[in-house]
Amino acid sequence: AYPGNRVMVQSALAESFVASGRADEAARLLGTGSESWDEVSTAAGMLKAAEIYLAVLNNPGEARATLEKVIERFPDTRYARTARKRLDAIPSGS
Repeated sequence: AYPGNRVMVQSALAESFVASGRADEAARLLGTGSESWDEVSTAAGMLKAAEIYLAVLNNPGEARATLEKVIERFPDTRYARTARKRLDAIPSGS
């Protein structure tokens, strides 16, 4: 098992997927928000997935849907506030 921070590990894995041309797979895996992860890791993974959908895959619809899941799953948390800010930054009609 990795002795460090799970968020750092999942971020490194996501970057590896993106670098190898598998950004869609990274976004899909992180965006589902594993039930076995702690809240911080799950929320961070979902926020990273939204970033990949938007910046790498040019898919604002999936980015928006993923951010909405964060808000629904973690209401009244810093993760939901971050997701709302990122949602507001996505141009409407995208």
